Amino acid sequence: MCDVQTILTVHLNHMKFNSFNLFHLIAPFANEFANLITISGLANLYPHKPESYLDLLKIYTFDIIALTGIISNAVIASKAYNHLLGVIGGVLFLIFAFTFPNVFMHDILYSSYFSKYKIITGLIIIYCLELIINLSFCFIKSKIYKPKEVSEIIETKEVEHELTDRLKKTKKDDEEKKIEETKDIKKE
Repeated sequence: MCDVQTILTVHLNHMKFNSFNLFHLIAPFANEFANLITISGLANLYPHKPESYLDLLKIYTFDIIALTGIISNAVIASKAYNHLLGVIGGVLFLIFAFTFPNVFMHDILYSSYFSKYKIITGLIIIYCLELIINLSFCFIKSKIYKPKEVSEIIETKEVEHELTDRLKKTKKDDEEKKIEETKDIKKE
């Protein structure tokens, strides 16, 4: 959905709150949330200078969660619209939820202007990146996605009904044939 309210609320106004939907919202930014917690000094979840295999494991775990969330969102877009929009959505998430924050978040949050308010600034940045993803996706979708016309949908439904009727008739004919065969066997 591409109305202003949906974009500004990052789809929260249409979301059924369950773990699946929450995963799709948060997972693409998992590494950035971990990065934000590390930069703010609350915990070392995403070490910037890994010194051990445990540090690498922490980084890779959050990166895998983020990439899984990105893939999942791309699959949802593919199912909802088409393959091309799924790929485009995935690329937008890769750029704005993974690459861009990994490259720039650390420098932005350590700049003198934002250093006192790292958590708030980081959350605002993540929200803005989500807005950029949604706005970009909606813009691209409006240019390349053409939903089926009502006449095409009706035509498709008519074909489905015709096929369903044929299938029912075939099943009925098969049942009648089995009944006849059973009667013939009983006569013998």
